[in-house]
Amino acid sequence: MAAVPVATPRGRPRPRRWGAEPYAAEVRIVTWNIELGRDVDGAITCLSDRPELAGADLLLLQEMDELGVARLAEALGLNHTYRPSVVHPKTGRPFGNAVLTPHEIVDVRPVALPHRARVSGVERLAVEATVATPSTLVRAVSVHTEIPLLSLRRRREQFRIVAEAARSGPGPVIVGGDFNTAGLRSRRALVSTMTGHGLEPLPDGTWATLSRFGRSFHLDHLFGHGVQAVAGGSSGPHPASDHAPVHAVVELRPETDGEDRRPVQAHHRIGRGSSRPGS
Repeated sequence: MAAVPVATPRGRPRPRRWGAEPYAAEVRIVTWNIELGRDVDGAITCLSDRPELAGADLLLLQEMDELGVARLAEALGLNHTYRPSVVHPKTGRPFGNAVLTPHEIVDVRPVALPHRARVSGVERLAVEATVATPSTLVRAVSVHTEIPLLSLRRRREQFRIVAEAARSGPGPVIVGGDFNTAGLRSRRALVSTMTGHGLEPLPDGTWATLSRFGRSFHLDHLFGHGVQAVAGGSSGPHPASDHAPVHAVVELRPETDGEDRRPVQAHHRIGRGSSRPGS
């Protein structure tokens, strides 16, 4: 796809480039696995009515189909991008991840994860969107890694690919989604992999995001680089999904570790309420 020059709507302040003067702003983040994208109306109600979820700057969704993402984005007045990884055998609909935001999405790329599911042969994809928040460009990665039927060694490789993709570009980055960390070993492997790549838990802690068989599991996580968490946690269960939404409020902070701060050379404009699945 041909490069498109940077364009900023008239009257809107241009976001600072990576490596510009220090900035300070809060960004509200939500990640939610909406079970097979079945109850979009219920999800819209939850995301509108719960104060800790409403008005998110970055909304990362998993297990969605394109029509469900478009309906949700239209109802909440958000821009969005979506990447399916497979047609799900239970629904017959696309199954994938999305990033939604009230801000301009200026670039999108998929992140292919290694290793198919052992039984179904399903592939996994993450999607990364670069978002022009009022303060600076922020990259957001929506992730759904494989369930524990895949060996922990192979799932750790999926974690690593996500972490490497997140740190492959400059500026603040958020990673969120369903990592299927049903056990303590897998949760430790995830946190170790992410922190080893400079991605810190947002916020640091353990909470239940799914309850099944009389047990509670911490499957859904947020990580970030170039940010500092000031609030967050699980929002608690909702009938729209078997997973609970996870939310965080972070402060953007200037980079101080000498990492690559290359400016973006070109952007692809996306208008409010529109979608670009990526090139």
